[in-house]
Formats: sequence, structure tokens, C-alpha cells
Amino acid sequence: MEAVKTEMTARFESVDKRFDQLFNFLWAIIGIFTAMMISVFGFAFWDRKLSLAPLKKEDQRIIAVLVDFAKTQPKLLESLKNAGLL
Repeated sequence: MEAVKTEMTARFESVDKRFDQLFNFLWAIIGIFTAMMISVFGFAFWDRKLSLAPLKKEDQRIIAVLVDFAKTQPKLLESLKNAGLL
């Protein structure tokens, strides 16, 4: 009886060790996946911000030209005021 008990204890310990290894592996996979997702979203945000910067400068130039032109065109001046650009 004592031998069976010792054998079962050894088997349970080996199964527990295997489960611990499996859980550690799963945590590593989750960590890698999380790091990859953060990297992808960070890069996408950075790239979007970097690519839109020249467009904002161009928009400011277009608005400046429209404001200058609106000084001679009352309808355009009214439209710019309605849009909140003046």
C-alpha cells in the first residue's frame, strides 16, 4: 500500500510540474502577443501622425489663401464665417 501511495504522489508531482510548465509557456505567449500588438498600434499611430503633419501645414496655407481672397468676395467671406474658419 505504501508503494502505491509513493508512486501516486510521484505521478501527481510530475503532473503538477507539467501544468506549471504549461502555464508558464502560456504566460510567455500572452506576453509576446501583447508586446506585438502594442508595437503594431504604436507604429500605426506614429506613422499616421507623421504622415498627416504635412497635410495640416497645407491646410493652413489653403485657409490663408481663402481668407485673402475672401476680402474681395463677400459670399466667400460669409461662407468662411459660417464654417468657423474666420
